[in-house]
Amino acid sequence: MNALIRSVCSITLLLLLSSCAHQSAEQLRSAHEALKEVCSIGSQQNRVTGSVWLKARSPDIKGQFPAFVKVTNQQNLQMEVTNLIGSPQANINVNKHQYEIILHGPKKKIIKGKDNWAGIPLRWATSLFLGRIPCPNLGEEPKVRWHSSSIFSAVQDQEEYRYFVRRWAGQAWPEKLIWKSKAKDTPVIEFVFEKPKPKTTIPLKWSISTKNSQVKVRWKRRMD
Repeated sequence: MNALIRSVCSITLLLLLSSCAHQSAEQLRSAHEALKEVCSIGSQQNRVTGSVWLKARSPDIKGQFPAFVKVTNQQNLQMEVTNLIGSPQANINVNKHQYEIILHGPKKKIIKGKDNWAGIPLRWATSLFLGRIPCPNLGEEPKVRWHSSSIFSAVQDQEEYRYFVRRWAGQAWPEKLIWKSKAKDTPVIEFVFEKPKPKTTIPLKWSISTKNSQVKVRWKRRMD
């Protein structure tokens, strides 16, 4: 009888452990907690330098090239684009919602613009290079809910952020984000994040895509 009781207890314990091991992210935390975890990625990062491999496809620019990146604060991004042997080809400076491109060559050329560059909305450009994930304003309490065990959304004003997450290092980590706005003529934007950096979980590889453009960035060397 004692042996039978021990067997039943062992089987029950195994079933309980198995159930816990397969809990979804939805069961383990609320959607608000998952959003806070996603938005905490890179939140303490205010500056970064290093080299990246950048690939762009848009009506304005097309190609792939190495670049040196320097972010000195949350509003300013500087990139020096080089050729394969390291000679400077262009300098790209982003300050808040404006950018300036200086093309080197026999005839120096300066291009200026605002709001977006090569398909990247400038509101997120600096944050993405810092390693942050686009998020709504948490202080204004967005409406957050789960759609499945690995997908949740946050809605604020006219914008929706839909996150596709997995568990990494004990927290929700976004593999993809789809951003939509009800504002007129605003494209749907898809972000993909890969290669979380150990300890900080900052993505070392990311891309941003719209219907007509795409930018891919892969860090070769990053100095936080």
